[in-house]
Amino acid sequence: MGSFFTELNKIENGKIDPVYILVGDDFFLEQEVLKALYKSFDSKEREIFYGDSQSSSKDEIANKFLEELYSVGIFSKRKIVVFKDVNKLKRKYHQRLLNYFNSIDQNTLLIMTSDNKRSRLVKKLIKKAANITVYTPFPNKYDQFVTKLINRMGYKIEPQAKNILISETNDSLTHTFSELEKVLVSIEKGNTITAEHVKKVVGGEKQYQMYDFLDAVGNKNYYQAINICMTLIKNGAGTPFFATTLFNRFLDIWAYRQVHHPNKQQKSYFQRKNLDKLQRANNIYKNADFGYIFSKIREADLKGKSTSLKAEEVIVPLVFEIMSTAK
Repeated sequence: MGSFFTELNKIENGKIDPVYILVGDDFFLEQEVLKALYKSFDSKEREIFYGDSQSSSKDEIANKFLEELYSVGIFSKRKIVVFKDVNKLKRKYHQRLLNYFNSIDQNTLLIMTSDNKRSRLVKKLIKKAANITVYTPFPNKYDQFVTKLINRMGYKIEPQAKNILISETNDSLTHTFSELEKVLVSIEKGNTITAEHVKKVVGGEKQYQMYDFLDAVGNKNYYQAINICMTLIKNGAGTPFFATTLFNRFLDIWAYRQVHHPNKQQKSYFQRKNLDKLQRANNIYKNADFGYIFSKIREADLKGKSTSLKAEEVIVPLVFEIMSTAK
């Protein structure tokens, strides 16, 4: 925790390095750093380049990025150049980018992002640039991050309110703070966020659908999955429905790399958003024994049809067994 907030404080106090690489997959943390850099580095010029774009070829994007990086600002000597997903930059451009470190322009703020810290280019950039980790914090650090970020926003939060918020949204800080933003609409800065405030938006009064349950299981969020499971059972969902939808979801997760990933970029925006969920789940369960998962789902389905066990007596243990396969 110290590293992220230490770097953020340095930026907010005007101590800025000329080149940054933000490594991680939490959009909220990334945006917190970007906002701080934009505010502290006063510039009217800002160029943002994306490593993956539907409107331009990767070669066109790379050339435009490198030309902007080495060119002099037209309207101002100071400018910000941002390249997202720098790990997707083709190898033939790597050396041109690395050469920039031989003569860094102090009037240019270069910011690069990557969700892949293992790529060859990113490993080299981490050694040369100021790097800030923006991965979603581990569960044992999550509570501290949420508390610190809420305090930085000018609010306080009751322990019970925080527990409800985190139990429902701890797959990413992006999710947590997008829900919190809805809560804060009716609360003045400086006030305390209560459990009642949170329940109106998150958890207690929320109406769930089966896809919410599947997303929670896919994200290995046990407490959220059980909470949603019990709510769905209360509203009439039975064991066969859970078993069928779980089987279909894990079949898609298992087949993501072979079947869904190759054609992902040709899909519509909403289809790609759904495939992003499969990709995250595939990353979490990539070392899981899918044969074991499918056998346990079939076993649960059979119990639901041939015994008098209640749905929660079958599905809750099943969720635990499935999640225990994720390493």
